[in-house]
Amino acid sequence: MVFIVIAHDQPLMLARLISRLDSPDAGIVVHLDRRTDPRPFRAALEGFGRVHLVENPVKARWAAFSLVDATMRAMRTAFRIWGSTPSHHVVLSGADYPLKSADRIVDFLQRNPGRQFIRRFDPFDAGDERQIRRIRGRHFRELADRNTLARKPLFAVETILRVFPRRLPRGVRFTIGSQWIALSTACVAWCLRYVDEHPEFMRLFKGMFAPDEIFFHTLVENSPFAAEAGPVEPYYQVTELGGPWRYGNLHYLHPIVAITDPADVREALADPDLLFARKFHPVHSSAVLDAIDARLARASSSG
Repeated sequence: MVFIVIAHDQPLMLARLISRLDSPDAGIVVHLDRRTDPRPFRAALEGFGRVHLVENPVKARWAAFSLVDATMRAMRTAFRIWGSTPSHHVVLSGADYPLKSADRIVDFLQRNPGRQFIRRFDPFDAGDERQIRRIRGRHFRELADRNTLARKPLFAVETILRVFPRRLPRGVRFTIGSQWIALSTACVAWCLRYVDEHPEFMRLFKGMFAPDEIFFHTLVENSPFAAEAGPVEPYYQVTELGGPWRYGNLHYLHPIVAITDPADVREALADPDLLFARKFHPVHSSAVLDAIDARLARASSSG
């Protein structure tokens, strides 16, 4: 299997994550934001033999299509190195941390070779206009990062353009979910081949808001792998807290980040179906990370 890690800061956190994922049965591909100095990351990752950095990274902006691009570049890197051998491609961020040992994670996914971990909801069935605008609106997130002066006028333009919603192609069911997914290698191969053969499909998502939470979900829902992903789920209110945290796949997604209290992950650690959690900081979350490490060490020694 392959871990796809999307990172942009905190090299020590990334190194701590990689040390927990390191396994002879798993490969790791890291997409490091092109704006980030790679030297401290290379130093932090020195000694991990099955870790590869994406050679042609992009500037990955929040809520922009570049995050989808980054993920696909990492997937293509994995195919170039390991081909179709891995069971799954598991998408993580550099601020994630495993709740189970690498061996248990690998074993779990290898026992589910034909399963797609990509929970999702249909925003049009839900009737939440704010979620629908993510798809039908015209967004320019690639032009400026959030919390910058340039973002304010762009947001004003996006708001004005709401009166001219985009027309969508017929026969495509759009779905939304968590960015942190795990897809079988066969499914990933199909997705990459489809976008290569249908560039208009990829262009459709470039004007959406946070397409990293829409792109693969919609691809899978309209693919031969939809049944392996399970049914589209009912809609749980996610707009208020800013994202589809209720639709975690293998992740425990805490709506308030960063996680700094060990109590916040106690129940998640006991859940056999939760393999990861996010979001952590190498300093502010150190007590939580140490508690997870201690739990994993006890589990390893006992059996």
